[in-house]
Amino acid sequence: MPKRLTRVDYLSGVELERYLGREAGVRPSAADIAAQLPTLDQRTPQSQTLVRKMAARWIASGLAIEAPGPRGGAGWALSPAGAALIAQALVWKSPATVRAEARAAAAAARRTAAEVDYHAILRRLDRTERITIRALTIQEAATIARQRLRFTSERVVAVWEGSRHESAQIVRDVGTR
Repeated sequence: MPKRLTRVDYLSGVELERYLGREAGVRPSAADIAAQLPTLDQRTPQSQTLVRKMAARWIASGLAIEAPGPRGGAGWALSPAGAALIAQALVWKSPATVRAEARAAAAAARRTAAEVDYHAILRRLDRTERITIRALTIQEAATIARQRLRFTSERVVAVWEGSRHESAQIVRDVGTR
């Protein structure tokens, strides 16, 4: 199982993706990176300094490499380690999300465990049919039984909570008509 990202690593990956893109070796210009800065930072004379500081931090941590431009201008490209960090950041889930998913799965399991078998007799146009429905309440079972009717003249005759012995007895008594 891969190591879970810390919040700092996640934020670094998101920042790298924003400024350098997702592909390793592709070199955006310093002006392109500066254009991605927040609006307040774009309008200051220090924008190039901010870009250089960010790039120095990425290079120091091995997430980016220096890639001078064709005329010798400053530039940086994503390293393979940076691309791997971005890939991890894209699938990362926060601990709160993981807890919420676990709670939802536990609630679904509790609901399934609490469901009971209900039996219903449906009077069709040409026959009487017995069905078994898993539901939490008898009202829910009756609603599901009504949804299975096809024509307006069909009716739900009975709905009850069933045990194996009881349902077998009623099927013998009702039969098909």
